[in-house]
Amino acid sequence: MDRAGRLEFLLTSRPFRNPLSRKEKRHFSRTLGRGRNAATIMIKPNNTPEISAISCSLIIWVVILFGLTGLGVLSLILTGVDQSKAFSPAILLIGYAPSLAALCTAGFLSGAGGVRSLLRPIGKWRPGLQWYALVLLGPLVLVLLANVIDLALGGALPHPWLAFPELGSVIGPLIAGSLGEEIGWRGFAQPLLQKRYSVFWASVIIGVLWATWHLWPVIAPGGLVHLTPLDVVQTYVRLISTAIIYGWIYNSTRGSLLLVMLAHAGHNIAIDLLPSIPDGTALILAFLYLAAAIVVVWVTKAQTFSRPKGICPRDTQRTDSKQHKEKTTSH
Repeated sequence: MDRAGRLEFLLTSRPFRNPLSRKEKRHFSRTLGRGRNAATIMIKPNNTPEISAISCSLIIWVVILFGLTGLGVLSLILTGVDQSKAFSPAILLIGYAPSLAALCTAGFLSGAGGVRSLLRPIGKWRPGLQWYALVLLGPLVLVLLANVIDLALGGALPHPWLAFPELGSVIGPLIAGSLGEEIGWRGFAQPLLQKRYSVFWASVIIGVLWATWHLWPVIAPGGLVHLTPLDVVQTYVRLISTAIIYGWIYNSTRGSLLLVMLAHAGHNIAIDLLPSIPDGTALILAFLYLAAAIVVVWVTKAQTFSRPKGICPRDTQRTDSKQHKEKTTSH
């Protein structure tokens, strides 16, 4: 095989299929045989070390995530605590497992970004008032609409239909749901996956992990009794759909983790305001989230189906601060 043939083989071999687009391949094909620079140009797009580091970080995060969850469930089994009836510190460990796993991975694994970089997007609070209205009121509208549809189909609304729970019983789940999970799902996993996949597929992957992790009560004492196949279906439909919506919010606000955390809290608030949602209503709510995700994908398909160009959203604030420091030192 002559040199041009060897270069063509390198160009079409598997390590180059993802980094190079068809247009780039045509360009590089035209440069075959023009000298040593052609080989150098084609070898540079192979970001195998970076991809390997990303894969390693994600695998370690997933292992720690399910490891912490398993430890919490094991504690519930050994102590015989029914998580549906009594509280245990193990439930806190499980609830905070996504963010704890992200902090451990980012803090101790070289190349994972560091804790400061992981937490910095929480400070992005200026995306616009319309985003705050969307993330706080949007879930409430969906939950109300689910109840109306269920009522129209002959279902019975829970009694009382609207309730304002005590602040003490709400603040814990709100913090665990937003701070305890979103640092892991959107703060850590989303930007790393988007370095390799499109926004859509990165969100779907997170949604599958999110839903699978959320079904941990199946292996805990008393959990399987209260879980039906319908619960499993609505969990996967709702959380994969929600992950797509949150991925869109995250990218549209230049990586504002704060907005995603508020969106998660907004859903929990809506559920607390309308307690004891029947199984039928929960399934309707899941498909309403699916409909909302379809609308988001349809309207922003150019964004959601393409891999973000340039740096990922989590790195924008780091780059901005670096440029600001350079300007300051130059004066």
